[in-house]
Amino acid sequence: MEEIRAYFRRFEEARDKYEILPDNTWNFDETGWRIRCLQGRIVFMFLDVTAVYMSNPDVREIYTGLEAISGGGRKISSMLILPGTKLLEHYFNNNIDSEILFGTNKKTGSGYTNDQLALDWLKYFEYYTRPGRRTCRGVEYNGQWRMLVMDGHGFYLTLEFIDYCWDYKIVSFKLIPYSIHLL
Repeated sequence: MEEIRAYFRRFEEARDKYEILPDNTWNFDETGWRIRCLQGRIVFMFLDVTAVYMSNPDVREIYTGLEAISGGGRKISSMLILPGTKLLEHYFNNNIDSEILFGTNKKTGSGYTNDQLALDWLKYFEYYTRPGRRTCRGVEYNGQWRMLVMDGHGFYLTLEFIDYCWDYKIVSFKLIPYSIHLL
């Protein structure tokens, strides 16, 4: 328990040192899901979608979503990593938010993230959370530094990722390993 208290002291000290407001403090994580069928067919779609993806029972594709939300309740659109090496426009004949970032893992063709996709997401995050940028709600945020709270996945600990954070005044703050269930 003392380790968790010390973690939160370091967290508060970092926020105080860089004068980071709650609305510029972001939690970031990825989640994966599998598209598959169980005893027949499952259709995945939004209520107003005109194009439907029908899952094949022999295919077990993995998709990954990267998401962030601020301490003030703001969010940015997700990054979705889809299997394959190319995304063709005719696959997206629906009402998906135009600000969602799509990516593919060109190295493996899987729906998993990698170092380059994590860096692509970070650049997307930086653009949409940049201080002074007018958001979709029409509110301006004039703080200088942002904080990105994240797990210790290796993709977020590369030199390129950390350097980009510092170059754009983003304090990367790593969660305690294996503590998500406690926090």
